[in-house]
Amino acid sequence: GGEEVEGFLDHFAEVGLGQIHVVPAHEAEEVVQHAHEALRFALERLDAVAGMAIARPGEGKGGEVAATVVAPGMLRRPYSPGTPVRLFEAGGKLPTAAADELAGLLLLAPRPDCETASFAVVETLSANGDLDEAARNLFAALRRLDASAATAIAAELAPEQGLGRAINDRLRRAAAW
Repeated sequence: GGEEVEGFLDHFAEVGLGQIHVVPAHEAEEVVQHAHEALRFALERLDAVAGMAIARPGEGKGGEVAATVVAPGMLRRPYSPGTPVRLFEAGGKLPTAAADELAGLLLLAPRPDCETASFAVVETLSANGDLDEAARNLFAALRRLDASAATAIAAELAPEQGLGRAINDRLRRAAAW
């Protein structure tokens, strides 16, 4: 359980994963290879302790870590729900669910002008349409919708400006899978 993972992480920290080592350039490749092996071992151990596979963003062929990925948002697929996602325009008409569909709804802000009762679950990213708040809440809201009984998710796009572009990028990636 959690104590095993915490104990393993404490042990791993003690053996020096977090330390920085300066080595001559001619030894760097070997040191990096050892670090990758240690990281692979740690991830395999965490998988065993957690009882499930832990995601490895940026992992390349043969289990090598892709050095170009520095944040989950840089991945082609940072988070994609298993539930299909359909997008609709900001402020646009709400889509209608198929008769046999339990649809979830992801809104940028509350829409008092729209009837949302036909949706099984409704998530609102911001109480007042604040894009900073919406961006912070996006992935948690998608996860909750994905974990719900919804068989499809209708997601409202943000306005195509500033932070809205980044939110829309993440929504489009989620809808592409």
